[in-house]
Amino acid sequence: MSETFLYLTTTGRVTGNPHEIEIWYVDHVDCFYLCAEKRQNADWVKNIMADNTVQFAVAEREQIRDLQAGIATIVTDNDEVQAVSQKFDNKYNWSDGLFVRICSA
Repeated sequence: MSETFLYLTTTGRVTGNPHEIEIWYVDHVDCFYLCAEKRQNADWVKNIMADNTVQFAVAEREQIRDLQAGIATIVTDNDEVQAVSQKFDNKYNWSDGLFVRICSA
């Protein structure tokens, strides 16, 4: 089986246009978590800070994706950060960034 990614569509904070990225993710307590290497400097994080309504799908590359509505939240709870960081380390051997939670709307 091919690797799956999370496809996240945010609304551009300047243009208002949809902005899609392909990104690593982990799931935890009925939500998906992303890790922004550039932290608050990542464009997609800046977009979420301006408008936290998103669309997303988990899929393999080249797979048709059915996007679903979601709400994005920057994770600030230390226990949640620790749990998600461990999952990222286990899955990708990397967790150095800002965590963002994506839950279905």
